[in-house]
Amino acid sequence: MKDEEFLAWKEDYSVYYTTLDEQHKKILNLINILRRSNEIGKQKQAVLYTLAELSKYVKEHFLTEEEYMRANRYPDLDKHMEEHHFFTERLRVLAEDVRNNRGDPDQKFLLFLRQWFGNHILNVDKEYARFIDREERRKIKSD
Repeated sequence: MKDEEFLAWKEDYSVYYTTLDEQHKKILNLINILRRSNEIGKQKQAVLYTLAELSKYVKEHFLTEEEYMRANRYPDLDKHMEEHHFFTERLRVLAEDVRNNRGDPDQKFLLFLRQWFGNHILNVDKEYARFIDREERRKIKSD
């Protein structure tokens, strides 16, 4: 991992759907930019801009991911959507705090981003990937 990377892509993160993997990589990049912006003491506006970009992109990604799960009749979609809501709400609160001078994306929050992202992909996202893979195999066997 490069020194400046706080969170690096690993093949273990792959859900074997290129669109979602590419979106996950972009989210990782935005988290790394946010960390670097905060570390070098960039102006509040730069941090807010990165947070806004991260929030916007995460919402777009979550919609894409949820549609993919819906199209594949993933049974735990509602539970997965709750995780997405929790994450977007944390981002919203952080941006509001920064905007109102009540805080910065401190190390504790950045660690939350890293841990949430890794756990979400490796456990929650991998769960739908395994489900869809099993369903695809079942379809092939029945054909």
